[in-house]
Amino acid sequence: MSEFKNKRKQLEYKLRREFIVEVAEKLFYEKGYENVTLNEVALKAEYTKATLYSYIKSKEDLYLEVYCIGLAERYDYLDKKIKAGTNGLDKVRLFGKSYYEFYKENPEVLYHQQYLDFRPVNPEKIDSNLMERFHELNVEAYMVVVHAIEEGIKDGTIKDELDPNYLYSQIIYALRAVASAAVYQRKPVQNEENSEEVNRNWYFSFLDLLLSAIAKV
Repeated sequence: MSEFKNKRKQLEYKLRREFIVEVAEKLFYEKGYENVTLNEVALKAEYTKATLYSYIKSKEDLYLEVYCIGLAERYDYLDKKIKAGTNGLDKVRLFGKSYYEFYKENPEVLYHQQYLDFRPVNPEKIDSNLMERFHELNVEAYMVVVHAIEEGIKDGTIKDELDPNYLYSQIIYALRAVASAAVYQRKPVQNEENSEEVNRNWYFSFLDLLLSAIAKV
């Protein structure tokens, strides 16, 4: 009986934490991280603030949990898409294509990603297991692209003078900036109508430019 009770408590804890994270994710996206308080999260989740601290360590801890969920979803999505590539360069192309498509369907994940790009994580305010998961997810996301680049260098579709580590960072930061402008329709093309189609075409024309720059002729 005690074993059953323990399992039930663990399940209840997991479900309540997931609910709190879901509530917080919506608030963070709608109002911005800086404008959301734990009091507000507790009120929205219908818990006291004291109860909230039974499930999270801090506001930073809660936000990183939101981020990690989105990062894991993005990794799973991109990893499946990239595997369909016929060579290294094609896998990088599929990565770029799927990168836009994922963020187009999940703009909140892009928002959280960009926020943490410019805000360092304080490990002292984060649960140690969550920090470990955060690092593992980032390594996984890194490796799936680096492996595609290395494959391209080996199979002759990507220039062999390029450094996979440098190229990974350059691809990620460039595509994230362009995807952000396209997904949020920030009118990157000044002399055309600001439509979803124009923004999509603008993103993919940049992707083509990037691929032509790294392709081995």
